[in-house]
Amino acid sequence: MEKSYVTAKNLCKFLFGSAFGVLMFLVPIPQGESFTTLLDFLKSWIKGLFGASLPYIIMAILVVSAVVSLYDYIAKPDWIRKNHYLSRAFSTNTAVSCF
Repeated sequence: MEKSYVTAKNLCKFLFGSAFGVLMFLVPIPQGESFTTLLDFLKSWIKGLFGASLPYIIMAILVVSAVVSLYDYIAKPDWIRKNHYLSRAFSTNTAVSCF
């Protein structure tokens, strides 16, 4: 017998995730005289909030993430390996670390 993975929790995750995707990408939001999506509206808001410094903030996040991933790959520190969220974010394998 195969185990069924359709539970109320999994069904709710699927439905809420799908509704979120439809809301972000497909529902038109009026903006001035035209329409846009919620994703574009949020992107424009964040871009207006941070202005010209946004590319530098994104670059800093990418560099810090790469350095911590490389550090985890080389040193294997316990503070990353024993933390569920940090290990999922920064623990990589050889193929990912080389590229």
